[in-house]
Amino acid sequence: MDLSYKESYAMNPKETRRKVVQTYFACGSISETARRWKTSRNVVRKWVRRYEQEGIAGLEDRSHRPHHSPTRTPSDLEEKVIAARQATGYGRKRLAWYLWREEGVAISPRTIRHILRRHGMTRKKKRRKSSTPPTGAGRRSDHSHWPRWM
Repeated sequence: MDLSYKESYAMNPKETRRKVVQTYFACGSISETARRWKTSRNVVRKWVRRYEQEGIAGLEDRSHRPHHSPTRTPSDLEEKVIAARQATGYGRKRLAWYLWREEGVAISPRTIRHILRRHGMTRKKKRRKSSTPPTGAGRRSDHSHWPRWM
């Protein structure tokens, strides 16, 4: 092989996997295939096994997304948070207090932050203006002109 598995994979992953499987069927050895492609035997095993079980479709990329999230906040609670935010305009800490007082729902401010971000309901934080003038070209930087109490 002119290219290693890593170099070829960067150019065209599916085609590289197909070629690795073809090389394996041609030589019949996982170790020899791994040596020719300059990769590990586990990589060769993985793609050969998937090809044998699923055919060409097994060489496709698979999603890493979990099938379910058992600890995710229930959707009815998310709807309560969104409704409370729209009704009051409160931030996450005050929303947590509001939901506890009005709805009897104990939910952390951090969870509320995640829910609001997920639904695109966050605001940019306002920047506070500095109380000191910026020092730069043409300005005195010794601060002797300031009142004594500052």
